[in-house]
Amino acid sequence: PGTPAVGVGVGARRKPGTMATLTKRLRVGDEEVKRLEEEGRKAIKLADKPQVPDQYRTYKNKVVLQPGTLESPNVRKLVDAILDWLNEVLAERRILLRDFFEDFCDGQILTELLEELTGSNETRESALALSEGDQRVKLGRVIEYVNRQLRIFDDEAKWSVDALYHKDPVATLHLMVALSRLFEAPIELPRNVRIRALRVEERDDKVIHEEIVEEITGSDDGFGNRIPDKDVFDRLFEQAPDKLQAVENSLLTFVNKHLANVKVEVLDVGTQFHDGVNLIHLMCILERYCLPFCSYHIRPKNLDQKMRNVSVALQLMADSGVTIPATKPEEIVHKDLKSTLRVLYGIYSRFKFYR
Repeated sequence: PGTPAVGVGVGARRKPGTMATLTKRLRVGDEEVKRLEEEGRKAIKLADKPQVPDQYRTYKNKVVLQPGTLESPNVRKLVDAILDWLNEVLAERRILLRDFFEDFCDGQILTELLEELTGSNETRESALALSEGDQRVKLGRVIEYVNRQLRIFDDEAKWSVDALYHKDPVATLHLMVALSRLFEAPIELPRNVRIRALRVEERDDKVIHEEIVEEITGSDDGFGNRIPDKDVFDRLFEQAPDKLQAVENSLLTFVNKHLANVKVEVLDVGTQFHDGVNLIHLMCILERYCLPFCSYHIRPKNLDQKMRNVSVALQLMADSGVTIPATKPEEIVHKDLKSTLRVLYGIYSRFKFYR
């Protein structure tokens, strides 16, 4: 008899057929596909959620900027303008700020800033605040003083002790913009600045985060006054900086021609008018009168005396029929070149045919 066929006969064990194997593989394949699809959905869902930096997961009610927010041109311009102003104010105290989001959390530098701006030491304390509790108390007193100056109630303010102590960038920016407007900082704040941030909260051992868009500046100056449209000097600085030197040279020629009568030579428009003395001398020469020394400070020694001088010069200009541009004394005192050029151009336009 021949060799029996494999698997044939009663009781013989049948090997899995090709169809059974294929079915099993398809079933495993389907499960793998489903698993990958589920992982893909989770990944997409996770990517849609704003990511919370690890270093902030330990804070409650923390606000952080979304990645790339500071790279926005308007936001960068706002931050840089305020930082430059703060450093100019604090320069006499030998304080240099590099990141005001980090530097105001304990109230110490904020105290120095307010003393310089107001001339008051009401927020000064004899003991240095070292502990968290002491720093919060100090910061609370400083914020209370700021809110009084701004004439707002604590619950109206867009900043708080907790927010500043935890270096909340949104609250810090709101506070700096408010201070720059209150003390009429000689800077141009860009309009309609909005920042994207992330509010992080911890609830029941879970991190909850919410994306927010906060308006820092609007279309007015914060007091309901519309920001004026840009003038010729704004356009000159922004669109034709290459022509700026020619304008400066023309004004320098005009100024030096007349100031030579008192043996004064101006070499730098931006820095040699900031104390108001040369402006007063120029107006006196052009109008042919002498101003009593008691009317101004011939050698101003501090900010108040310089402010007084520039205010006197602007009043002399108004009395002489000079078209006074939208310039504040603070801008001249703080050596704002654009504002100084505006003032000198106003004088030039009025007296350009003077002999």
